[in-house]
Amino acid sequence: MSRAMWKFANASVRGSAHLENCLPCQDWSTLRVVGPDRNVVICALSDGAGSARFADEAAQLVSEGAIEFFARELNDHPDPARVLAAYERLDGKLMIQEQQRTLQQLAAERRAPVQDFACTLLVSVAHPKISLFFQIGDGCWAASRGGILGAVTWPAQGEFVGQTEFVTSPTAASSFQMGRIDGRLDFIVGITDGLERLALDMNACIPHPPFFSPLARRLKSEMNQESFSSGLHQLLESERVCARTDDDKSLVLMVHDE
Repeated sequence: MSRAMWKFANASVRGSAHLENCLPCQDWSTLRVVGPDRNVVICALSDGAGSARFADEAAQLVSEGAIEFFARELNDHPDPARVLAAYERLDGKLMIQEQQRTLQQLAAERRAPVQDFACTLLVSVAHPKISLFFQIGDGCWAASRGGILGAVTWPAQGEFVGQTEFVTSPTAASSFQMGRIDGRLDFIVGITDGLERLALDMNACIPHPPFFSPLARRLKSEMNQESFSSGLHQLLESERVCARTDDDKSLVLMVHDE
């Protein structure tokens, strides 16, 4: 395997409700390996708001933009772990504000309200010594250390059922969630809200190990990461999953592999 010390995979699939209504997939997920030793993995997921006209485009823009924000500083730095250890909430705020400016500029060019680009955003920056997590809106980041799986962030709920916060929200740059875990992690996983019913115990506010742990074990033993990603895509499109959720769904998974 590569010097990254991580195995990773991601998938975003269109929900059955979107298929029936001839709507595109409004989720996006992506990963990038950076750093001089190729041991930092930046992941991003986004779920475009169903009511937003350009939701699918917005989800891709903020995901790619967030990764670029962190890659600019980490890619050539001789000690990425030191950079990450110095990150504060202000750095997350600057990352979000940069994505807001991108959406605001595009909205102005198209003479559309910025709400037409509403989307959530989840970002993780993982190094073997330290991992950071950021989230606006629903979805979840979870991580396992020493065989114990726990939530790092949790779905943000609005005043009404089904309501959440978006990158385009005026308060996004101040109310986002941020988490930090020092030390080696077994695996990291992020999901958009389309998988919350399957993957989270919403009453206990904990991730559901029977959903996540088998995926992590399989990826760790998988020699072909592309094959695993293909299988992950098929799983998210399966009848078993679609019977529980008709929404778009995304999942990113990173497994530490020495």
